[in-house]
Amino acid sequence: MQIASQTDTSRAALETSRTAAPQADNRQTFLTGPQVQNRYQKSHVTIWRWIRDSELAFPQPLKINRLNYWRLSDLEAWEQATAQNSAE
Repeated sequence: MQIASQTDTSRAALETSRTAAPQADNRQTFLTGPQVQNRYQKSHVTIWRWIRDSELAFPQPLKINRLNYWRLSDLEAWEQATAQNSAE
């Protein structure tokens, strides 16, 4: 029974972070796998390939309860670096 309550607590914390007011500091904002897929309009397989492509340097996800989460700040930094590389 305690395991279920820990899981419920983790889910509640994630729901709170998803519904919290936007912060100026994106270091604490996390996106789920489906949110990352939606952001880049790519399938989960493509995101999986990006993670494994060392030349692409796509941000590595954090594993929480066997699910992947990405820091928004990491994704934004990767987007800026990718834009700069393509502009050169």
